[in-house]
Amino acid sequence: MKGLRLGILDWGQTKALDPHLKHQLARLLLAMAHYSQTVAIPPLSDEDTREGQGQRKGKFKLQTASKVQRAEETVKREFYRLGIVTAKEDKAAEVCKMVFSMFDTRLVDDYCGNPFDKSHALHSNAVLSFPSDLCYVLRTVQILRGMSVGLGVDFDLTKVWAPMAEGYLKREAGKEEGEGGKESREEEVVDFRRKVTI
Repeated sequence: MKGLRLGILDWGQTKALDPHLKHQLARLLLAMAHYSQTVAIPPLSDEDTREGQGQRKGKFKLQTASKVQRAEETVKREFYRLGIVTAKEDKAAEVCKMVFSMFDTRLVDDYCGNPFDKSHALHSNAVLSFPSDLCYVLRTVQILRGMSVGLGVDFDLTKVWAPMAEGYLKREAGKEEGEGGKESREEEVVDFRRKVTI
C-alpha cells in the first residue's frame, strides 16, 4: 500500500455476533484493558524509596499486588461469562495468560504461544467448550498475532479494541435507558470513567 503500509484483505467468512455475546466480549475487552493498565503501574521513584519511606513502599507493593489480583479475577470472570468451559478452573493469573493469548496480539511473558508445544496452557487446561461465533474473533486475532510476530512488532490489539468496546457498551446502556429506565442486573456496572488511550 501507499507509504509502505500493510493492509489485509480477507474474503473469508464473516459473522455478526448476537447482542448478548457482543456485550460479553466487550466486557472482557474492557477487563483486559484495565488489567493492562493495572500491571503497567510505574515503579516507585527514588524519592519514594529514601529512608523513612519504607512503610509507604511496602504498602504500595501490597496495594499494587492486590489491584493486579482483582484485575486478574475480573478478566477470569468475564472470560468464563463468554460461555467458555475449560477442563479445570485455573488460578486467575493462569487464566489471564490464556485470555491474552487468545484475544490479544501482544506477547505474554512466561507464556508459550505455540499450541503444539507441551508447555502450552491448552495441554494443562484444555478448552472443552467454546462458542462457535467466537471462532471468527479468535481467528482474526490469531491472524493479526501471526503478522505482528512475523513483522517483529509487539502490537497491542486490546488498546485498539477497548475504546470501541466501551463505546458499544455506552450506546447499549443508552438504548436500555430509553426503553423505560435502567434494568436491574446481577452483573457489576462497568466503570466508564476510566479512559483507554492508544
